[in-house]
Amino acid sequence: MKYNINRSLFVVLLLLLLGCISGYAKPAVPQTKSASVFTITQKTTLPTARYQWQSKLLQYSSQEPPLRKFYTPYLMQVNGELVVMASATIHPASNNQYETINFQRRKSSDNGTKWIPEYERIEPLPFNRYSKDYIPSPNEKDYYPAFVLVESNNTPTVDGTPYYFSQNAEKKYSTLRIMEVKPEKSSSKGYSMGYASVLAQFPFRHGYDEFIKFVGNTSSPILTMKSNTLVFPVQLLSRYNRSAAGVMYFKPDEKVWKLGGVVSDEGNTYNPAVIEWENEKLIMIAQHDSGYYRVYESTNLGKNWKESTSTLSRVWANSPIPPGRGTQNIFITATIDGKRVIFFTQSVETEAGNELHLWLTDNTHIYHVGLISKGQKVTTSTLLFKDDKLYCLYEAGTPEEYKVLFVDLTAVMGKIKIVLSTWTNQDTLVSKCHCYNETCASSECRIPTTGLVGYLSGNIDGDKWNDEYLCVDATVKGAKSNYEFNGLIFKGADAGAIWPVSANRLAKQYHFTNYAFTLAATVTIHEVPKKDSSPLLGVKLKDRNGQEILLGVSYTNESKWSTVKNGNEGKAEILKWEVEKNYSVILTFENGKGSVYINGTRLDVGTDLKITEKKEITHFYFGEYSEGGKGNVIVNMSVKDVMLYNRVLSNEEIDTLLRSRMNISFEDRDGEKILQDILNRPGVVKSSPLEATETPQNSTTSTPAKTTNASAPVIPESQPSPEPASRIVPEVKESPEKPQQKEKIPENKATSTKTTAPAHISNRIQEHLQNTTQSNTIRDVKARQNKTIDGTVRIYESVLPILLLGLWALATSLL
Repeated sequence: MKYNINRSLFVVLLLLLLGCISGYAKPAVPQTKSASVFTITQKTTLPTARYQWQSKLLQYSSQEPPLRKFYTPYLMQVNGELVVMASATIHPASNNQYETINFQRRKSSDNGTKWIPEYERIEPLPFNRYSKDYIPSPNEKDYYPAFVLVESNNTPTVDGTPYYFSQNAEKKYSTLRIMEVKPEKSSSKGYSMGYASVLAQFPFRHGYDEFIKFVGNTSSPILTMKSNTLVFPVQLLSRYNRSAAGVMYFKPDEKVWKLGGVVSDEGNTYNPAVIEWENEKLIMIAQHDSGYYRVYESTNLGKNWKESTSTLSRVWANSPIPPGRGTQNIFITATIDGKRVIFFTQSVETEAGNELHLWLTDNTHIYHVGLISKGQKVTTSTLLFKDDKLYCLYEAGTPEEYKVLFVDLTAVMGKIKIVLSTWTNQDTLVSKCHCYNETCASSECRIPTTGLVGYLSGNIDGDKWNDEYLCVDATVKGAKSNYEFNGLIFKGADAGAIWPVSANRLAKQYHFTNYAFTLAATVTIHEVPKKDSSPLLGVKLKDRNGQEILLGVSYTNESKWSTVKNGNEGKAEILKWEVEKNYSVILTFENGKGSVYINGTRLDVGTDLKITEKKEITHFYFGEYSEGGKGNVIVNMSVKDVMLYNRVLSNEEIDTLLRSRMNISFEDRDGEKILQDILNRPGVVKSSPLEATETPQNSTTSTPAKTTNASAPVIPESQPSPEPASRIVPEVKESPEKPQQKEKIPENKATSTKTTAPAHISNRIQEHLQNTTQSNTIRDVKARQNKTIDGTVRIYESVLPILLLGLWALATSLL
């Protein structure tokens, strides 16, 4: 009886401890909330007759020009304090008084918990640093340009009646007010502000366009490049009412502001934002009337803009912000744990209301961090990253009640660092030498990671096939994990997977596939299909009639391969496939040309696979995935090591990828032929193995820098010269690795009939541990991915082992 009582007590205590453990696993209450910094209530009632009469009398008697309003939500940090500016009112000069600017300002010394109002009209600087006549004194060395107020003139335009350019036309001027914020440790306020004015003359010609004014009274943040060149984005209106985005820049040695150039795309580009990426390259993101943000790159300060179709362009849906509303820091750079990244805020309208989202990218991978706000009508937003802290300021409300809100996003930095660490670790894991032939040099079998955006292997969670880079997951049906194969087995009626390209309403993270891609996978067929053929893998696009296969591979019941182009299937003239053998399948696409490789053999080349504006790639498919499948296709196959690149791999890289794949089956004659073909290629050095070399990249920082002289008028440059039409491919720095010790195969082992031996058992265990650790990290990140990000989750890593140890001790004493 005593034994039964102790055992019952043990069960009760066990349940109690498990309850405690589950309690610790719950997410904590969000630590930060959006805080209102400004609230402005507009009068909605009609004025009285007396008020209208008094207003007309004052307007008639006053000769002063009207006030100019700028809505400029701007966030900065000066001397460790946060400073917010919501709007600016320009009071014109009168009665021998200087022109002044009144800002609605607040500052906070406790990371936005409490905001203190500031009242001070900003006056012009005693000297204009942007004038050609300016000579700096020995005491004037540094200054800190922050943002510019861009004034629009009143040049009228009428739809259908363009403004005709004429050399004798009346010149109009717009004033650019360069705002400077200088830290002042001796001042009680902590900083001082001033501004210098620069005149821009309209109309003017630039290239084939004639521009007549800036769009709206806006503010633009000033980017200080690594070379000390100042850059800020502008919106211009042409005489044909076309809105065009561009940049203006100032070089200290030239002492003049210049218009770098504007985007020459068809349609309208507006509300631009600009960053400096690498090697003094500018990246500009702008809304386009096609419905998606477009991203452009320039290596010559905007004289020539080229759309970056390799990763970021046409990914994000437009925000509901009209043209002329201004550009803020919605697109900023940051260096986190030594890695250069980009943050981007996207405001979208949904059925449930307006949402503000935060995105993270390294110009290769694109990760959705989460929601910043929900249910508020957000117009514009701005980001600030400083001292490993992330902040956001955004406008919300209606014309009757206008609010500026602040949110501290520092709590999400832990999640962001996990994602960045996963990207780096995954690159390192993929690029390791997987060749097990003693004659293979480690530098000859490293899988390329430049442009590698997605990786699917054996990580499955329900119907989700998790992307190892945490970006875009695939959806599976009839799949289960194959731990020995380190991939997935698809078995049954209509079993398979789809990897979406354009299904996300927020962002099409794989939109680059419409221009160029490489898809590589290792497959194994377990059963001969009962019908004519069965789909293996490929890519589909959507047209007017539904969906069709752009490029794909199938396998027939005659054990033959077949390729599919534009929905038409044809047999391939190569060796037959065999059951239970691994095959490396690679698809490439660029400029309307598609290729299929199986174990390095090029099967077919499609020359007419161009995607029109009315078509776009919807998804990649594996097996026969169909939501409304009728069970007509029985699938029995395995897939692993699915890699998606945002570019076409070269022949040498495909050879490297082929040598690196584990357990790929070759007959002796095939392996010898492939090896001989590689060795016979020109430029192949048959010598001792060398370590893989890396291409260093410069890390740039978009922070205020020191500059010297400046000048006054804005001078439009001459017509830009066209750039060569080459596709832009981002360079991704690969993680450094130590030389690896190659394992020797014991001599007493039976010689395999394959040229590439299976992985050693110790490597398989290590690989399984790495995949397990990574899967845990992914699940932890995915669990928080869809929640509002101004909260945090506490993870008690040491609690579970301690409780389990106590439970074991209790069981020992009782039993």
